[in-house]
Amino acid sequence: MATTSYGLELEDLKRYLKSNENEDAKRQLLFPLFKKLFKDNFRAESGAFGADIYIPGQIIVESKSIFSDWSKGFYQAFHYSKAKGLAFNTVMVIAQEFVGIWKTNKIPEFAAILINTADATISPSKMGEINDRKTQKAQLNLIKESAIYWLDPKSLQGDIFKGAKNLTTETYEILKVLKNLDSSRILINTHNFIHTIELMKKMFEHPIDAIHAFYTVVNYWDITSVVTENDYSDDVQVVGFKNQKNSEPVHIHPKHKKEFKNLIENHYVFTNEGSGLTADYYFSRFDEVLSALDPEYAKQHGIFFTDGNLSKFAMWFVQNYFKEDLGENYIVFDPAGGSGNLVTSWRGKLKHKIVSELQPDLLRTIEKRMKIDPYHLDTGFTIIPKTSDNKGLNFLDISAEDYLNRLEKELNSKNLELNKPLAFLLNPPYKNTKENKGKRDEKDNNYEIERSILDVTGKEASKERYLAFLGQIINISKLQADKNIDFSPLVLIFTPTSWLIPRKNFVNFRKTWDKNFEFKSGYLITSNEFFKLDGKWPLAFTIWQYNFSPNRRNEIKLHDLTF
Repeated sequence: MATTSYGLELEDLKRYLKSNENEDAKRQLLFPLFKKLFKDNFRAESGAFGADIYIPGQIIVESKSIFSDWSKGFYQAFHYSKAKGLAFNTVMVIAQEFVGIWKTNKIPEFAAILINTADATISPSKMGEINDRKTQKAQLNLIKESAIYWLDPKSLQGDIFKGAKNLTTETYEILKVLKNLDSSRILINTHNFIHTIELMKKMFEHPIDAIHAFYTVVNYWDITSVVTENDYSDDVQVVGFKNQKNSEPVHIHPKHKKEFKNLIENHYVFTNEGSGLTADYYFSRFDEVLSALDPEYAKQHGIFFTDGNLSKFAMWFVQNYFKEDLGENYIVFDPAGGSGNLVTSWRGKLKHKIVSELQPDLLRTIEKRMKIDPYHLDTGFTIIPKTSDNKGLNFLDISAEDYLNRLEKELNSKNLELNKPLAFLLNPPYKNTKENKGKRDEKDNNYEIERSILDVTGKEASKERYLAFLGQIINISKLQADKNIDFSPLVLIFTPTSWLIPRKNFVNFRKTWDKNFEFKSGYLITSNEFFKLDGKWPLAFTIWQYNFSPNRRNEIKLHDLTF
């Protein structure tokens, strides 16, 4: 059966939300969506006892001209039950750049008392004003917090890449609520999902366990999801999409099983519905989740997860300024996978790719992410080491030969070969290793550097962790080129600019690097353009190709995009 499209009707809804006209002049823009959704049950204006829109037994809609009148609209809508005898389980108030949606049984007690004791002989519009005057500012905030959906002008301000809402995605979220009015579940969306994981945190011993639990179930958590238990273990599963999809088991202490079950079965995660928003979006913000729930972990690992938009921009840059076919000519390898944004964002450019990480926590998240995405399943990927081993693979504490052997062994186990040069695609940790050792040990942040890497970088330069990654890349690339003279590995890497200038401590390393790699292209941005940081410093994306030449001195010319 074909899925009904609501594109035109949602465009009308967006026009309403953008318009600064009086509510009477633009109310007609709301009708097409509600007519299409509710067909013969649709009532409006005179046919709805004066209400702007009314769907018997389900919803009443009150439209206002400006955002500041939302609370008047809230009380006005509720009063239709008392004054006109209308029955509904949901109230929606809409104005310019504002939508609030409430379940009638989930509003604050003081508001319910005002509504239920109101004079039935007074008109809804007048009673809206009366009850609004009786409501204190702090109480208005409680009404706002009780809404199952909330959009206001402030939330639409700013950069959408940095958390601001946009009307295209929001109209699809509103549509999803309207299509599920009979559900009492609360919507989890792109703006409140981190708070949901905060709620889950108290059910687990460590914050990272709550994070893993969310990412285990997010792709299975819809309006129909239930939790199933195993009588023989502490594992539970989320079964969603009308019993069509089962999550992997989540291990949870018996005393928290009921709480976990209530959370899952009283909420649902918003995805897709034509907006292009899938569970992968929630994975793409894994860095924010980790920083919010376990900030010391992120700090001690020096992790700046690659922003999804920055990854896509880097892909566009490679296609336009380098024009090398990575998918056909190379095996792409990210030895510092982080949240997986870098490799998962390069759709249409990469085929089989290899992802590795020191931290098994991060590897498990990447594997979950790639397993739910048909594109990556089709094009192929290898996670090294296997997540079932519950360990990571440190890029820096073994020799290049050992590391390359491990890559080959894993590929061979899948009947694949390392039969193309590697393209190192990575955003390595930028952490300087002069941090508190106690904190490092506590967060399992032990980056021992193998002697052969120090021989390349020099002891002083190796204190910058990203430079140690570059040293290991030299050693692995040499090995590949020695085994096959036709192989010329690539490096596509995000780094600070210290080694590119180069600063005094990096001069000797640059001489070694320049002998091995030829500079191809790159660009320069500021760190806070895509990352949520307090500081601001130059961040470079550079492209290099292995081509040994003992007398080469690369001249680094970057496209300056810092403006």
